[in-house]
Amino acid sequence: MKKNKGFTLVELLAVIVILAIIMIIAIPAVLNTMDSARRKSFIEFANKTVLKAEEKYMLRGFDGLPVNGVIVYDIVNDLDISNTGDYKGYVIVDATETNSKGFYVYLYDKTFLLNLIKSTDLNTENIENINGIEPINNIENLMNNTEYDAYYTANSTVANDTVNGKYDFLESLVLDGHKYINTGLIPTDKTNVEIDFSCSEFKAIFGSRTAYQSEDSYAIFTHLTNTSINYNVYWANVNSAKLINKLSLGDHAKLIFNNKSLKVNDTTLVTLIPTVDLNGKYPMYLFTVNNANNPDYRLFNGTFYSCKIYDENNLIRYFVPVKKKDTGEIIIYDKVEKKEYPFIIYNK
Repeated sequence: MKKNKGFTLVELLAVIVILAIIMIIAIPAVLNTMDSARRKSFIEFANKTVLKAEEKYMLRGFDGLPVNGVIVYDIVNDLDISNTGDYKGYVIVDATETNSKGFYVYLYDKTFLLNLIKSTDLNTENIENINGIEPINNIENLMNNTEYDAYYTANSTVANDTVNGKYDFLESLVLDGHKYINTGLIPTDKTNVEIDFSCSEFKAIFGSRTAYQSEDSYAIFTHLTNTSINYNVYWANVNSAKLINKLSLGDHAKLIFNNKSLKVNDTTLVTLIPTVDLNGKYPMYLFTVNNANNPDYRLFNGTFYSCKIYDENNLIRYFVPVKKKDTGEIIIYDKVEKKEYPFIIYNK
């Protein structure tokens, strides 16, 4: 009978070495595949939160939330996602952006973090490893680390103020045609203003000038014509008027005015072709026009939401209405320089 021979020690060691080499090569590859799959799943969930936030944002009026401002949705409690697992965080909607709404995701679990990444930039490259260390999980602490002075949570119509607790930020302010503010800014060729307001009758809205159609003019007027709104704008020696018949008295309007055009609610009403440089001499007023250091008598009456002033593309003023918590006084606040602008009362 033939005797079976077993493996020699050398053969066993060779097999062990080969298996070890295979494991050294295979295990990292398997781990990388698993990590890649988890990251992909993380991004898929982040995109899901954005879609849910977009749905909620479209219904914000029915939820009692403001039209503009910064709105925060809690991923677990506010977005109607049935199973959030270990995921926590917020979707922040910035409705103050110039060109479009911005959706920012702050999402984390035990391993990964998306730290306020814009929805258009959601990809695995922007995921941070936190290795079980829980990041900021308090909305007030999180928002204190952002540029926003005020925000609305999905379960509250009151703006949360992050500027030392001094102000209640108001969604809007109704003005009665008796007060204005001095922005302190003299217009230049690079001045670009964006105003959110409800249309009024023949009123001076914003700007400054020496006289009618003078070369230092930067001024905006509105007046009512057959239940529609007519806009008059002055840029240097250019005077242009345009009727917009889709808006009537009291309708909400977002107006953008610069050396190229006048836009209202994303519609270009006037294209400007200045023939001279704008040589401003007087600081611009908000809620009226500065006529050689005298307020125009046709002060704005209507609803004011916000006003942004740019030096070309650089935001230099961002005016919003606020209520001072200590005195109850309502003023205009600049979110850029964090400065108060008390109203100036107009005396005829």
